[in-house]
Amino acid sequence: MGGECPLNDGTSIFFFSLLLAAVAGTAASTGQLVLQFVIIVGGGAFLGFAVGHLASMLITRIDDAVIEITITVITPYGTFAMAEQFGFSGVIATVVAAMCCGTRGWSAGMSRKTQYGHTAFLDYLGFALHAGCVLLIVLEVSGR
Repeated sequence: MGGECPLNDGTSIFFFSLLLAAVAGTAASTGQLVLQFVIIVGGGAFLGFAVGHLASMLITRIDDAVIEITITVITPYGTFAMAEQFGFSGVIATVVAAMCCGTRGWSAGMSRKTQYGHTAFLDYLGFALHAGCVLLIVLEVSGR
């Protein structure tokens, strides 16, 4: 359920790109569009699964909470950058990598202590990022 919205966003971004190509007059045939969709989304999903699986394997071999949390934070961002570099969907790759780390890495690799620290860190990070976004919106609306 947590990965549903970003997965929808990734597909929407892809279709928006296709729409822009159609408006610009560079759109291809239906068969080429379907092939392009499969390559971009499928490549992103494959890359995300591969990187997420490798990160999960690494997490199961390490017993240090700070390093494990760092791996789970860096993996999605690194996967996004790699996917974009290869021309795949970064959003899809990120979602799949995060879901791999969040299932196998969490259940098989992390101790209860690490899971608690991971949850606390991500809760704080989410709060801080949300507060920063609200602050930026307030500053923009107020004209400062």
